[in-house]
Amino acid sequence: MNRTESHSMWKRTNRLQETVGWIGMALVQCASFPTLYMLAAGHRVSLPDLSLVLLLMAGLALYFWRAVLQRDRVYMVSNALGLSVQSAMLSVIIFS
Repeated sequence: MNRTESHSMWKRTNRLQETVGWIGMALVQCASFPTLYMLAAGHRVSLPDLSLVLLLMAGLALYFWRAVLQRDRVYMVSNALGLSVQSAMLSVIIFS
C-alpha cells in the first residue's frame, strides 16, 4: 500500500470514528428528553433521585473540562448538552 492509499484509508477510518461518535452522543444525550417532554406535557412521571442527577452533572463537568483540554469537539458539545439537560432535570426535581 502506497502513501496516498494509506492516507485515504486513514481519512475514511477517521471520518467513520467521528460519525459514530456524533451518533452515540446524540443517543446518550436524548435519554432524558422523554421524561422532560412528558413533564412539559403535564403527564405524571417518576423523576430520578437528586443524587443521580448531581453525580451525573459532576461527571459531565469533569468530562467537559477534559474535552476542552484535549480540544475534542464531540465531547465538548456532548457534555455541554448533557449539562444543560441535567440542569433542566435538576430544576424540575427541586421545584416540583
